[in-house]
Amino acid sequence: VISPQKFSDIMPFRVRKMWPVLSAVALLPSKRCLSVRVHLGGESGASRYRNRIRVGKHELFGDEPVSLGGQDEGPSPYDLLLGSLGTCTSITLRMYADRSKIPLEAVDVELAHSKVYQEDCEKCEVEDGGSKGGSRQKIDKIERVITLHGPALTEQDKRRLMLIADKCPVHRTLKQENIIATSFAEPQSGSQDEDVSGNPEEGIHLQAKTQLLTKEKEGSAPFTVRRLLPAREKRAVGPFCFIDHFGPQALTPENAMDVGPHPHIGLCTLTYLFSGAILHRDSTGAESLIRPGEVNWMVAGKGVVHSERGKEALRMLAEERGDGAVDLHGVQCWVALPKAEEDRDPSFHHASAETAQELPGDFLKAEGDVSAKLVVGNLGEFGVDAIPSFHPMFLVDLSLAPGASVCFPMLAGQECGIYPASGTVKTGEAGVLLDIGHAMVYSSEDKASGSCIKISTADDRPARCIVFGGLPLPEKRHMYWNFVSSERKKNEKAAELWSALDRTVFPEVVNDDNSDTIRLPRKK
Repeated sequence: VISPQKFSDIMPFRVRKMWPVLSAVALLPSKRCLSVRVHLGGESGASRYRNRIRVGKHELFGDEPVSLGGQDEGPSPYDLLLGSLGTCTSITLRMYADRSKIPLEAVDVELAHSKVYQEDCEKCEVEDGGSKGGSRQKIDKIERVITLHGPALTEQDKRRLMLIADKCPVHRTLKQENIIATSFAEPQSGSQDEDVSGNPEEGIHLQAKTQLLTKEKEGSAPFTVRRLLPAREKRAVGPFCFIDHFGPQALTPENAMDVGPHPHIGLCTLTYLFSGAILHRDSTGAESLIRPGEVNWMVAGKGVVHSERGKEALRMLAEERGDGAVDLHGVQCWVALPKAEEDRDPSFHHASAETAQELPGDFLKAEGDVSAKLVVGNLGEFGVDAIPSFHPMFLVDLSLAPGASVCFPMLAGQECGIYPASGTVKTGEAGVLLDIGHAMVYSSEDKASGSCIKISTADDRPARCIVFGGLPLPEKRHMYWNFVSSERKKNEKAAELWSALDRTVFPEVVNDDNSDTIRLPRKK
């Protein structure tokens, strides 16, 4: 046992707060077996050491930390080992407590791995009286700290549970001599990418990547976003080609999201907040403070420039409420314009929370306490008139109480993405488990006419999701920096004009000092 002060010095690992809940590609229950598939491939933009780990219907990533040449896109191999031991320990204790009627409420298991010299390790057991190669050879040391929770636990209960901890099957496997039988197999045709993103008939799994928007400052955490789209597995869902999920994060003047003037073409930006506020300004002269439940919809068309000011929003809230403290939580999306609308004049539209369309329970086959609001677009007979849409699309804000569920309708020819912004949900026939940072995408082409996708809470917590999608655009969309177009040359021309700060195409943002205008990044 080691003290909490020393624990962080030797690769800490805490089981209760591990990586995001394993969520993944849907597989039939019959395919669940005692096997693990690990794939390492040269995915564009991914860490050289990132592995995709598949266990039945579950999926996660393994990687090395930056200090060892990785990108820290998943737990390291030793993290996974410690996670297995910690999980097995807590499950073993729970099973024993349940059978023995011990009032155990929760278990924390903290683990650390280190390499130590044998003579420096008190209480280390080594077979045959010592390690081979001399007393200075290093051995592996795993330290495990168990915290048992339950106000009714007696000292006798705790002693019994601590004895049982060492009977965890993974613990016993690690303690005994093992045999690892290795063989090589020839790659099968098409097997390199097989099953890496799921069976399209059962949906495609997406995992968001974390992006840093502001640097860490003393006393203030950096502002980060989870970028869901575009992804290698799916470049777009309907006309949605970009989705960032941010927060909830406490904002301060030091870490507030402050994005200087930058350009767009060929798309509409959609900003929707669950909490907090952002001040929008653009080159059309629009200025709008967006609040929870409201929509900011900017049509870029042939060219627009806008800024997003978090610090000014904080000041405005402080003047209204006398308190500048705020948690910012929301999503920002790009919706690609149809080819015929790409060169339209830019415009801006703001919609209050009251313009959202409440979807009735019978339309969603709702069970339990459910709230579903169509924020933009059209879904069946329902539509939001306050926001112009140029192509069939939708975004729904869906809230589910514990135990509640809906069956979301799949419209002909359309795609549907499901992403939990808070809580955990299950989706589809296979009940794929989704946590924050994970999404499933379904296509109506893989479903029978009139079918729907079931969405339900996965535990005793409420959940809130965005459900988004629409009809895919007929042409491929090219993306370069902030530019989206059906023609690559349009993006190249826009980049050239922005580099020259051509104000005939990209005017300055009105009522903004434009001093922190964001320049085109250099190509690597």
